[in-house]
Amino acid sequence: MAKIVFPSENAVGAIDGSSTQILREHALTLYARACQPSPLKCFVFTGFEVYANSGANSVRLEYGSGGHYAIINGSMISFDADINLTGLTDNTHFIYAQLTRDGNLATTWELVSNTSGVPPSYSVQLARVVVAGGVAGTPVNAKHSPGSCYGSYAGTSGSALSVYLGFRPSRVEIEWLDTTYNKIISYDPAFQMDEWQFNWETTAPLLTVVITGYATAQALIYDYGFVVKSGSSATGHTYRYHAVA
Repeated sequence: MAKIVFPSENAVGAIDGSSTQILREHALTLYARACQPSPLKCFVFTGFEVYANSGANSVRLEYGSGGHYAIINGSMISFDADINLTGLTDNTHFIYAQLTRDGNLATTWELVSNTSGVPPSYSVQLARVVVAGGVAGTPVNAKHSPGSCYGSYAGTSGSALSVYLGFRPSRVEIEWLDTTYNKIISYDPAFQMDEWQFNWETTAPLLTVVITGYATAQALIYDYGFVVKSGSSATGHTYRYHAVA
């Protein structure tokens, strides 16, 4: 058995309450509840890293890379053998684990992809991978248990830049700290992203913030992360972000 989903419709109601399957499902469900790792309905708790198959237009989940658990709308999924996804065309692909359902019951799950970045129903996003010349590049894996996550990116010649998270953030703050001034970009649902440019003044006895500039729509939120515009992707500069699920 390669793919595991629980609670599932498969054999759960027909076996004794002391069976190892029932106990495993109960223990892992309690574990997830106790940890409360994310406000998201679908997220990776641990593992599920996606790897490219060398010289091929395919990717895989590798069982030997450690424990693997993810939550999809209340169902916990795992696997106990390598799983491959083949036949990826030359494009940017978003990789998902998607539940297979029989009515309201989950029976198994499949490794699937699309090029839109919009998650299919009952799925969790695992990675983004670019396929070119029939060969999959190195995947960018989703952030695990993203109640809140941090990261950084390098500016690219003042052009728009996509930052992959693997989930749709409710709020993102971006700091540009290696210049003579600082920037914070903070998400607002009514205005997408708003940018504040400021300087710190540390003259005793007070620490104050002086707003020196303001701009709207410097970045956009998507189901897979966010895209910063040219004003927040200057070449030669590093930006730090904090994304909240």
